[in-house]
Amino acid sequence: MKAVLLLLLPFPSVLFLTSPIRLFKDLLYPDFDPQQWPIISSTGFLNKFLAGHCFEIFLCTFIVMNVFKCWLVCNKLPLLPLTAAIVTNAACDNDGEIPDDNNSGENLRSNKSDLNLFKQIEHSDPPTSSSRFISLQLAKLAGIYIPLVLLIVWFLGPSVYDRIYHSTGGHCVNHPEIKYYRSCVSKGYRYTGGFKCSGHGLITSTFATCLAKETLSLNNWISYVNNINPLTFRVYRSGHLLVVFTTSLYLCWLTMYTVTCLFYHTFPERVVGTACGCLIFFFVYIKCRL
Repeated sequence: MKAVLLLLLPFPSVLFLTSPIRLFKDLLYPDFDPQQWPIISSTGFLNKFLAGHCFEIFLCTFIVMNVFKCWLVCNKLPLLPLTAAIVTNAACDNDGEIPDDNNSGENLRSNKSDLNLFKQIEHSDPPTSSSRFISLQLAKLAGIYIPLVLLIVWFLGPSVYDRIYHSTGGHCVNHPEIKYYRSCVSKGYRYTGGFKCSGHGLITSTFATCLAKETLSLNNWISYVNNINPLTFRVYRSGHLLVVFTTSLYLCWLTMYTVTCLFYHTFPERVVGTACGCLIFFFVYIKCRL
């Protein structure tokens, strides 16, 4: 549980550490325009790809990681079936719940999804266990995507963020008939005024922290499989390349978040976006332990 909580620290830390740097930058270069620099511009490739397609990127990565994890269970752990039963029994209390105390099995029993993979081997009815594992993954995705969609995409019309932006004084310049931000900018107009919650702060903090948790889980499974299996059945290149890829993606999203903190939005707007992202992670992975 402590390791999961630590995953929440990088984004709030960047948020507060970049604040004095941004203040210093604004004092020395008050006319600095980030739009002139492609790598930090809102129209640059980094922003258009990693932010514009972040929903699809995370979903595809999430599916690949969990398919690979299932492959590990189906093709590697059955070599030593008793090990799974021993670890599963050690991980559960008398009621079958995940205890809170720390022991050697904590890394692979910190959430219901990983514990369910052990039961897939231990029980004599794999289809039932597989269905439950899939249900847990779908519930996890729903817990991540539904709040994001409501906040920045659609909430019975305009998103929650759009409604806040408009209700706090935001307006479409020279086009008062257009009420909301997304409708205004989609037509090429400029929207100003009001409190614009940081959408980039939201999506980068949410997807990056969730990806970090999934990467931690996958890495724990790879380590576990390699520890219990002989050399000829260990997982090396494929698993480690996947971990390297997800770690690189995490760092890209963290870089985007840092750019947002340094050049875009006010501090309160960044705080709201980051807080919402961290709350989504907290609810899915810590409160619900999915």
